[in-house]
Amino acid sequence: GGHASPATPLSGDLAKALAIEREMETRNRPWTAAALDAILPAEGYSIVPPPSNYVPLRTPSRKLLATPTPMGMTPAGFQMA
Repeated sequence: GGHASPATPLSGDLAKALAIEREMETRNRPWTAAALDAILPAEGYSIVPPPSNYVPLRTPSRKLLATPTPMGMTPAGFQMA
């Protein structure tokens, strides 16, 4: 069918978009305690635990390939010339 196999090379735009998405996931991952200890002062602040009913926001709809759309049907949207 129309499914790309892992051996199929990605188009330049798709490869770039996937790379950007992967970078954003890396940049937005939670901080480790060791990383926070390295940048925060040793005293003068306290880390507050999240509320017991806290659920992290997950928005897969923002992911590039969450809802594949045929390119011909994709609205052009805002573009700068």
